[in-house]
Amino acid sequence: MAAILILAILAFSALAHGQPPEPSSPSAPALASAQAVVPNDMGAVEAAPDTPDDAREAQEIKARGPVGFRGLPWGAAAAGHPDLEYLYGAGEVAYYRRTGDNLEIGEVRLKDILYGFYRDSFFHVQMRAREPGDIAALRTAYAAKYGPPLENVTSLDENYLWSWPQAQIALDRDILEDSLSIGYTHLPGVERMRAEAPDPVPGDPVFLRPGIAVYARRPPPDGFGGIPFGAHVADLRDMEYLFVHKDVRHYRRAGETRRIGGIVVDDEVYSFRDDKLFYVILVIKHPAPGDFERLRAAYEAKYGAFATVSPGVSEHLVWSWPAAAVVLIRYRDTGNLEICYVYTPVLRDGENRMIESALGAMAKKTFGDSVLVKP
Repeated sequence: MAAILILAILAFSALAHGQPPEPSSPSAPALASAQAVVPNDMGAVEAAPDTPDDAREAQEIKARGPVGFRGLPWGAAAAGHPDLEYLYGAGEVAYYRRTGDNLEIGEVRLKDILYGFYRDSFFHVQMRAREPGDIAALRTAYAAKYGPPLENVTSLDENYLWSWPQAQIALDRDILEDSLSIGYTHLPGVERMRAEAPDPVPGDPVFLRPGIAVYARRPPPDGFGGIPFGAHVADLRDMEYLFVHKDVRHYRRAGETRRIGGIVVDDEVYSFRDDKLFYVILVIKHPAPGDFERLRAAYEAKYGAFATVSPGVSEHLVWSWPAAAVVLIRYRDTGNLEICYVYTPVLRDGENRMIESALGAMAKKTFGDSVLVKP
């Protein structure tokens, strides 16, 4: 996802330069009561702790997070587990299914469970649920086992994140896609992959999103400048239309001037797809010496540690969450700075439509006229 997100950021940067209802409660009373039931990563339902030893073990689980998934420890080699069936791979990353895997967490039925390996080292699990409304049951159950999550609920996405030094669990409901996913990630495995693999990282398929990511541990922005992500442009005042590119319309806010930590912002562009806000870019054309470092410190103070992506002709500092990202960019050739706020549910929806269109064209062979090139 990081690679696709950066491509989108770069595309919109170039344009800027020149041109829900509450989820229903689970029907199963067993999952409705967090006191009685917690999710067992082994695929069964386990009772809440009854003895002091059980209670101590439960506290240790909350403190350290998952050390693997269903008996498969982080870092294990796929070659040593004959029940793993190869599904998909690219470069050094491969995904497997498990023979006879239990597609249930308590009373919640899953569509699929995929196991990710980097250089034959287990680092990722991605599950997809059949009913998006099951998020209420899963949220309650995971909170009972792992403690309270970092919550982020927006108009188009509902997600919950549990983070530890070695692992994270992301529970994400995308309302536009009507989908629900659960991701387990071994953070040292992801950091190793990011350090060793080329960019874009191979083996990060779209259908696994939110997919491979290391999410920030502090709350994400829910919009920008008082405008919530996903807001409809018709409901906003003082928006001045700039231009349209493909299916995205770009606006400025009339009379808006902004400083960030005393640094003057030269331009602000608000981008809407299907009239929903999903992208904001702030441009600083002539930064003073030290401005980049001051901005980095300010964003680190607000959002915590960042990840560096694509440090070639430009330097990107990325803070990401299941439904949002903030990116601070420094262009090495010009010295210009940009700050991008991205709302990923709308971005994913647009990408999925392009993918569906491409797959439809392949299935129907509805390609344009070919051109014969003579040797």
